[in-house]
Amino acid sequence: MIQAGNFGYVLTLQSGLDLSTATAVNLVIKAPLQVPVTKSLPLPASVLDGPSGQIGYQVSQGDFPAPGVYQLQVVDVSPGRQVASRVATLVVEPNVS
Repeated sequence: MIQAGNFGYVLTLQSGLDLSTATAVNLVIKAPLQVPVTKSLPLPASVLDGPSGQIGYQVSQGDFPAPGVYQLQVVDVSPGRQVASRVATLVVEPNVS
């Protein structure tokens, strides 16, 4: 769980994909009732453990602006392949003010 509007930290995700040979990886973020947004991850920095598919995503301002349940999916889009992970959910909590 994270708080709505927070940014500037690294969100780690376990994709379950073998990303050890990936040359292009995207993170798809879908906010409740919104169109999915695709973020291109900088490699190799974003792949924390290639064989297990653990990635680290530097959360930017506006990524999680409102409370709700977000859907996240890692996609290996290296040339000649497109392999998507299972969809993960992330609960974004409201703030007091």
